Amino acid sequence: MEFLKLSDLEGLTEEQIELKMSPMIQRSFAPPNGSVDFLAAKISGYEQAYNMPSDEMLSKVSSGQLQETQAFADWAIDYSLLKDMSSATVKNFGEAFSNAV
Repeated sequence: MEFLKLSDLEGLTEEQIELKMSPMIQRSFAPPNGSVDFLAAKISGYEQAYNMPSDEMLSKVSSGQLQETQAFADWAIDYSLLKDMSSATVKNFGEAFSNAV
């Protein structure tokens, strides 16, 4: 396993940071971490249980058509995490670290 310190990124261009970080970022999404796959499976379970897609479920709870329950709170957290993780890119991580060093 490769370890990377912020000091390793000092003085690198954004592209160099992306190249250094890419393998670690890809591993974070892969099993056993595989959080994206795990969350997607959990959300699919919620969608099947409520017989509606996540966006519709969110809309109905927000508008008061569905009661907000503990199950919804759990789903909302998982859904938010999945959306955040799915939109994360190597570029986003590279920019964050280039700003940090």
